[in-house]
Amino acid sequence: MCFNELINRSLIRPMEIDRTFGDQVESCRLHDTIFDFIVSKAVEENFVTVIGVPGVVNPDSKGKVRRVSLQNDGEIPLGLDVSHARSLHVFGSNAKIPSLLECQLLRVLDFNECLQLEDDHLAGVGNLWHLKYLRFKHAHALTKLPEQVARLRHLEIDIYGYNKVMEIPVIIQQQLTCYVTLSVDDYVTVTDEVAEMQVLWVLEGLNVYTQSIQFLERLGQLKNLRKLSILFNSYDSGDNWEEYAEKLIYSICELSKAGLESLHIDMNEATNEYFEGPWFPDPSCGLRELTIHGGVVSKVPAWMASLIKLEKLYIPMDTIMEQDVEILGALPSLHHLCIEHDKDAKLELKAAMEKAMKEHPNRPTLVWKFYD
Repeated sequence: MCFNELINRSLIRPMEIDRTFGDQVESCRLHDTIFDFIVSKAVEENFVTVIGVPGVVNPDSKGKVRRVSLQNDGEIPLGLDVSHARSLHVFGSNAKIPSLLECQLLRVLDFNECLQLEDDHLAGVGNLWHLKYLRFKHAHALTKLPEQVARLRHLEIDIYGYNKVMEIPVIIQQQLTCYVTLSVDDYVTVTDEVAEMQVLWVLEGLNVYTQSIQFLERLGQLKNLRKLSILFNSYDSGDNWEEYAEKLIYSICELSKAGLESLHIDMNEATNEYFEGPWFPDPSCGLRELTIHGGVVSKVPAWMASLIKLEKLYIPMDTIMEQDVEILGALPSLHHLCIEHDKDAKLELKAAMEKAMKEHPNRPTLVWKFYD
């Protein structure tokens, strides 16, 4: 049974849809009956041990527990052997977090909305030699990642809802076999030391005008950064906004030469003023995805012609000129193009753009979208 048929039969329904390049379903929710059936079968077959969910009864089995889901006010019962567990997922601020000394074989450790998670709960994490994925979502009581984490090799760390209260020790920042994702909460000022984290692969939600000039200037040193998402909010800008823009643009150019693949820019005005400069003068720029939201670009910047590896482009425009068609039609790697515009805008060259995409060797998908 194909994915679309499951949706048509209401067995699953889309929850998050990415409309950037068409309607792409990113996550789904199972029908309640189907979900309950899957959970019951998973518990029955000892695929997962669910604790803290009313109505879910785990079988009395002396078999080895492999996957543990701790929810609500759940607590691992006495006598349950979790020494062979491969994954531990803790949901909510009422769950009782177990000692990591009991789970020496963990590969996945996930804390979701665990406001009760404190530094002491991570004691012994450096001894989880098999750990490959460590995730924190809104763990605001956590003040410091243990230095022991630096012992672990090829570990992916995902921090969603990062705030500057959480300290990431230098020894972890310098550990080149770790991969860190930081998703920053709105209006959080990132510490300048983050610009030295060579383990950082993804940085999202960065409000440009709430950062220091020094941070923006040093951002270009993150040679391993592959995805960057930034916000220009003019309400937070001051008289020196041009200096902020200059430092950031320079850093983005440096990142693009080092291997930045995805850049997401969200702004509410003054879009043209930011894009008129030479953003990517270096021909070695490896950017593959560029999305611009919020403002309006009056024309395609000339420097976009140098983005020879660009595969996906989302750009808001109020007019389309012949030069725009020429630049976009000549991007050799383009596969997806979305142009956002006002529904009342007169796009005289809309047909010319569609023709250019049809004649392009890759035949890129072209999506026209009205402003929200």
